[in-house]
Amino acid sequence: MVNKAKRFRKVIRQIETVVGPIRQTTETDDEQPVEVLVAVYGRRRRDSSVSVLGGAALAGGVAPSPRFVIADPDTATALRAGAVPVQVGFAWVTGAGTTGTDARAVAGFGHRPGDTPEDLDVWAVELSTPTTAPLPPSTLPPGASPASGWCVIFPFLSMCKTH
Repeated sequence: MVNKAKRFRKVIRQIETVVGPIRQTTETDDEQPVEVLVAVYGRRRRDSSVSVLGGAALAGGVAPSPRFVIADPDTATALRAGAVPVQVGFAWVTGAGTTGTDARAVAGFGHRPGDTPEDLDVWAVELSTPTTAPLPPSTLPPGASPASGWCVIFPFLSMCKTH
C-alpha cells in the first residue's frame, strides 16, 4: 500500500511539472471546479520509459465526456511522431479549496479522420474507464445523444462502436 501512495505522489508531482502547481485561483465558497488540469503520459518512439507527452483538455462543449480528452499541441506533436499514450492524470481545485486527483489508463487514441495537417493536429485519447474529474458544463440539447457529435469526429472511440 505504501508503494501505491508513493507512486501516486510521483504522478501528482509529474502533473504539476507539466501544468504548474495546483492552487486556488478564486475566493468563492462554492464547490464548482475552477479548472481541471490534464497531463498525458506515454512512451515516445524508440523509448522504453514513460514520460510526460504534454497536456490535454476534457472533452467539453456540446457533449462533455468523462471517457476521453483532446490533446494539446505538445501531445499532438508527440503522438504524430509515434508516441504511444499509456496514462492520463487529472488534478483540480474547487472554489472552496477542495482538491482532487485522478489517473486513468489509456484504452485507445487517434487523430481526426483524414490526412490533412488540420486532421493530424486534432487527437483524442480514450480512457479505459470514465474519469471522476468534474466535467465542463454541457450545452447539449435535451434528448440528444452525447456520443453522436464525437463519433463523427473520432469514429475509433469505443463508445461509437455497436456491440
